[in-house]
Amino acid sequence: MRMNIPQCKIVLVNAPFVRHGDSGVFLGLDRLVQYDLLKESFCSSNGPEIAHSLLPYSTGIRYGVRAGSRWPHTAERVNYNYVPFPFIMAYTSAFLRKNGIETEIIDCVAIRQYSYDTLLNDLKKRKPDIVIVEGSYSSIDIDLWLCNMISAFSEVALAGPCVNDFTAKELCAEHPAIRYFLKGEYINSALEMVLTRRAGIYELDVVKDLDSIPTPDRTFFGAQLARDYWIPNMPVPQLQMWGSKGCAFRCSFCLWPSTMYGNNVSLRDPKYIAKEIATDVKCCGYQHVYFDDDTFNIGNERIEKLCLYMKELGLPWGIMARIDTSPLELFEKMISCGCVGMKFGIESFNLDVLKRINKGFSSRKTFDTLRRLTRQYPRVKFHLTTMRNLPGQTDAIFEQDQKILKNLGFMENNPYRTFQLSSCVPFPGTPLYAETAKRHGKEKMEDCLRYDGTQDTIMQDLHMA
Repeated sequence: MRMNIPQCKIVLVNAPFVRHGDSGVFLGLDRLVQYDLLKESFCSSNGPEIAHSLLPYSTGIRYGVRAGSRWPHTAERVNYNYVPFPFIMAYTSAFLRKNGIETEIIDCVAIRQYSYDTLLNDLKKRKPDIVIVEGSYSSIDIDLWLCNMISAFSEVALAGPCVNDFTAKELCAEHPAIRYFLKGEYINSALEMVLTRRAGIYELDVVKDLDSIPTPDRTFFGAQLARDYWIPNMPVPQLQMWGSKGCAFRCSFCLWPSTMYGNNVSLRDPKYIAKEIATDVKCCGYQHVYFDDDTFNIGNERIEKLCLYMKELGLPWGIMARIDTSPLELFEKMISCGCVGMKFGIESFNLDVLKRINKGFSSRKTFDTLRRLTRQYPRVKFHLTTMRNLPGQTDAIFEQDQKILKNLGFMENNPYRTFQLSSCVPFPGTPLYAETAKRHGKEKMEDCLRYDGTQDTIMQDLHMA
């Protein structure tokens, strides 16, 4: 029997994330008065381009990403090559629509709309019953301020990884104007919220089978702007996909497995993945696929089947994966079936540091596969994610990591061999946060400005390295 669905309009929002890097002030509404030169430019349609032409590089304006990013952060320039697809927002929208609820998505980051004033006016015109704002701890001051502003004309929910077992009660108590708080992944809880309209905290209720719900909504303005152009010479646009949701591993620093999914994993059926890709390509003309999974390569037999589907589809594709969960032969099969790029989360090459963060790499043989792949396939893109300020990572260990990267060919200005170096961040809700809070006291960990992985973070302040 179909549920009695109340008439309700939901607008899901990925808000602007712009702040002044030196002061931490975020650039919104009245606060823009402090930056008269910026006020007009940020409220225009070509805000960042105009602002960059007016101001020197050293002004300290930083642009952030949030929804769709496992590592919310800011940068000194708008990164036009990295616009994460807001998967949970898009899945939630599609799921609510299936249940007869009207939805809209506003992704300000994707469409480069950096004016909070413009967003608020847009929301008022849409006349929503409930606005769901996906937040992050890196932007929590902005997100809370925005939710309070929205509450003047609509019911509002704060959702996402910033609402978790460590933060929810305090957020709810301190911000009564925000009616709903949805922990982590909010696909199911958003429907419960609409049906009950109960104020307060909604516990994490994870979708266990991702194939059991509709594929993500890609009809909203800006959906085709999502991109992570890390592989050279790829045709555009890019389709960002999930072949799975969640991760079976328990890295202590990793944000989404614990806060978004409660450490649950959903492995999709390859035939449904292929069907979604074919549908989206026919509809929107995508030219290559990026599997932005938490860990793509879980279940060797499943991945082998997916490889055959990808070969039949004939599109180039890339993956976010672990180096230790597949044998060399399976990586080789991926490449033979069209995979042209692989991202691996390495963090460090030091086994003691990796043990400290519960990475799961137990032997140096783990890295033998990486060495063989990089030597065997010079025209396949390999990108490594590494970190500094990890627990137990001394200066000597960090320098040794850099030497290993160089020996592997990742410091030779080669577009097919790249790495990123981020600062370790103990996001609230992760095991690393619990560890550091217990050791140093929660009161020393409350500055959200120190949770930006592209800058010096709270880990440096706490001398955990």
